[in-house]
This record gives sequence, structure tokens and C-alpha cells, in this order.
Amino acid sequence: MTLKATRFNGTAVTHRVVLQDDAKASLNSNLGYTGGSLLSVVVEGGVKSDCYVKIFNGNAAVVGSSKPQLIFKCVKNTTQIYQIPNGFEFTNLHMWATKNANPLDTVHPDSTTKVTLTIG
Repeated sequence: MTLKATRFNGTAVTHRVVLQDDAKASLNSNLGYTGGSLLSVVVEGGVKSDCYVKIFNGNAAVVGSSKPQLIFKCVKNTTQIYQIPNGFEFTNLHMWATKNANPLDTVHPDSTTKVTLTIG
């Protein structure tokens, strides 16, 4: 599983793109580095089952016991794009993906799930 982050700085826009090319029920922490606003989430679902991307803002998160503030569903074999018009403000962003909708689920998705976050 690879987590990649890219930062773009310009005179008009400052944002980051975070790509997780095989999201699992394993915690990816401090995705926004120093905080910011989550602007969009793109989820590319696998071939075997639906999956759920969980987002948590806080100092510490534990998969299976920390209840995420945001949950994004992706139907198998599809790409779902979620735009957050006013952004989701955060100080310490964590992300993971699971097979089931239950906020406390710890089961890995059945197949490769790609997640791209746009952070402002």
C-alpha cells in the first residue's frame, strides 16, 4: 500500500492531493500535515464488493474504536466523486477504508480501493 502526497503552491491556489492506491482498514494519519480543509474525495472501488472510506479529525484515531466524522460509500466497480463545497475543516486528518458501513468496522475491503483527497 502506497500513500503519496503532492503539494501545489501558486499565487491563486494552494492545495494538496493525497493518493492512497490501496486503502485498507489501516490508519493513514496526519494527511493534511498542519491542518486545512478537505475539499473532495474520489474513491475508485474494487471489483468484489462495495467499500467505505472513513475520515476522522482529531489528535488520535484507532480503527475499530474511533468513530469517523465522515463516511463515503463506493459501489464496486465504480468511481465515486464527493465534493465538499464549503470544505471539512480539520487539524489532524486520518483516513482508512473498510468493507462494511459500520463506523467501527475493521474488515479490509475485498479488493483494491484507491482514494484521492484534495486538501486546501
